[in-house]
Amino acid sequence: MSMNKKSTVREVGRRTRLRNADVQRVLETMIDVWTEELATGGRVEIEGWMVLSAKGRVIKVRLSQSLREKHARSLRE
Repeated sequence: MSMNKKSTVREVGRRTRLRNADVQRVLETMIDVWTEELATGGRVEIEGWMVLSAKGRVIKVRLSQSLREKHARSLRE
């Protein structure tokens, strides 16, 4: 299974009870902010979740240890 933009917006809207248009606006803005930060050589760090960094055109994603363990367990089940 994979999620695209439309299904992500729909699922976040369902879970938060926000309108899909509002969810889409927030997600697009968040991605714009992150893109601008990465383009200027910065990094995006969400404590306890992930770190995004970029070198040239390559974006590196580092997940937190707890998130890696959680998903490793769900993949084994």
